[in-house]
Amino acid sequence: MRVWTIALLLAAPTVLFGCEQTDLGRYCVVGQHIPDIDLNNEYGQPSVTILNIEAPECSGRICLQQGPQALYPTQSNNGCNETNCPTPYFCDPDSGKCIYTVKAFCSTECKKHSDCKAGGEDSNGSICTQFVCHKQEHGETFEGHCICMCKDFLIKPNSDPPAFYRPDDKVPQPTGCQ
Repeated sequence: MRVWTIALLLAAPTVLFGCEQTDLGRYCVVGQHIPDIDLNNEYGQPSVTILNIEAPECSGRICLQQGPQALYPTQSNNGCNETNCPTPYFCDPDSGKCIYTVKAFCSTECKKHSDCKAGGEDSNGSICTQFVCHKQEHGETFEGHCICMCKDFLIKPNSDPPAFYRPDDKVPQPTGCQ
C-alpha cells in the first residue's frame, strides 16, 4: 500500500502539470446581441467582433464572436442552390449566397501565433482551419491586447474589396501586445 501511495504522489504533478489544457475554440456564450448580417452587402459582415472578457466558462475568461455569419469564399455570382453550398454552409434564398452562422468560442490572450493551439473541441468545426494571434485595434474591445482568433473569419488589412484570409495566406505576427 505504501508503494502505491508514493507512486501516486510522484505521478500527481505529472498529471496535473504535464499537459497544458486549452479550451480555445470551445463553444461559449458571448452574452450580447449578435447583429444580423447584411446579406445584400457583397462581402457580408465578417468583421463584426464581440468580446466577453469575463466569460466564466472559458479558462482565459475570453469569449469571442467573430461575425454573425461568414460567406462561402468561392461563391460564384450565379447564386446558390441546395447542391452548391458545401456542408455546413446553407443557401440563403433571399441573397443567393452560401452562408455559415459563426458560433462564439473561447479564446485567450497571446503574443504570437504559436500561442493559439486549439483545444479538442471546436464550436466552428472544420470551418475554422487555424487560430492566429491578432492585435485588437484602436476602438475595438480590449484595444491593444492580442487574442487568438479564427484566421478564416479575419479580413486581410487593406484588401479592396475586403477579403478573408485563405488557408495558404500568411498572417503577420502581431507586435506591441499589452
